[in-house]
Amino acid sequence: MANQIVSSNKIGLVLVNLGTPDSPETPDVKKYLRQFLSDPRVIEAPKFIWWFILNGGILPYRSSKSAEKYQTVWQHEGSPIRLLGESLVKKLSDTLDSQKFQVKLAMTYGQPAIGDVISQLLAEGIEDIRVIPLYPQYSATTTAPVYDQIGKFLQSQRNLPSLRILRNYCDDKNYHVAMANCIRQHWETEGKGEKLIFSYHGIPKKYADKGDPYPQECYRTSLGIAKQLNLQKNEWETCFQSRFGPAEWLQPYLSDRMSQLPAENIKKIDVVAPSFACDCLETLEEIKMEAQEMFLAAGGEEFRYVEALNDSDLHVDLIIQLLQQRLS
Repeated sequence: MANQIVSSNKIGLVLVNLGTPDSPETPDVKKYLRQFLSDPRVIEAPKFIWWFILNGGILPYRSSKSAEKYQTVWQHEGSPIRLLGESLVKKLSDTLDSQKFQVKLAMTYGQPAIGDVISQLLAEGIEDIRVIPLYPQYSATTTAPVYDQIGKFLQSQRNLPSLRILRNYCDDKNYHVAMANCIRQHWETEGKGEKLIFSYHGIPKKYADKGDPYPQECYRTSLGIAKQLNLQKNEWETCFQSRFGPAEWLQPYLSDRMSQLPAENIKKIDVVAPSFACDCLETLEEIKMEAQEMFLAAGGEEFRYVEALNDSDLHVDLIIQLLQQRLS
C-alpha cells in the first residue's frame, strides 16, 4: 500500500530567480552556463547547430571569462543572488504566519531546482502552492522557463497541487512605490545625480519583433517609477544591458550611453536596474564595475549604483502585497 501523506493547511510560497553556479570556479560556471544556454527559450536556434556552437566555441572560451567575473563579486558565504534570496525567504518566513505559509527559494538554473522545491512542499503535505518568479517584467526568456519547468515536473506527478503563478508585476503600483522608495533612500545617503538611468537586462530584438512584450513592460516600469519620483522627462532614461553575440539586441545599449552622456554634459548619474530583484553578476560586476569605468573614462564625474530591493523590508512588504492582492 502506498504511503499516505497527511494534507497540510499551509500554503507554499516559492520565489524563483534565474540561478547561479555552485562556485566561481570554471568547471561549475561551465556546468551552469551549459544548462542556461541550452534552454531553447533563452537561445532560439536550431538545436543541432547550436549544440556544436555552444560546446565547441562558447563554453570553452566563455566559462573561464565568466568565472573571472564571478570571482569579483563572490562572497565568502557564496553567490550574492543566492545569499540575498535566502535572506529574503527567511525574512518573509519570519513575517508571515508560520502556521499558514511555508516559504522557499528556487532557481530556474542551478540549485535549488524548481522541481525539487515543489517536490519538497508536496512531501510536507502542502497542496496549495503560489509561485512568484522574481522577474517584474515578463519575458519568454525568463518567466516562461519557470512555467516550463513547473509543467515538466507536474507531468511526472499523479496527485497535482493547486498552483498559481504570478506572470509579472511591472504595472503594480506597490512595485513602483517600493522601487521609488529604494531610490529615495539611496539619494538620501549618497546624493542625487543629474540623471537617473534605468538599466534592464536586454533580449535580442528579433524576440521582441516576434511578440515578446518585455520591452514595453520595461518602459512602463520606468515611467511608473519616474512618476512616483516626480521626475521630468529629461531627468531619466531607459537602457538595456548584457548583450550577448553579434545579433542586434534591445537599444539603447547601456554601454553606449555610458560613453555618450558625459559628452551631453551629464556628468553625475545614478543607475538602477529594476528588472533585477536581487543583485547579481549583471548588476554588481556589469553595472557597478564595468559601466562605472566606462562612464568615468568618458569624462563622467560621479557614478552611483542604486542597489536592488534585495532582502530589504521594502522587498518583504512588496512580496506580501503581491501574495495577498495578486495571488490570494
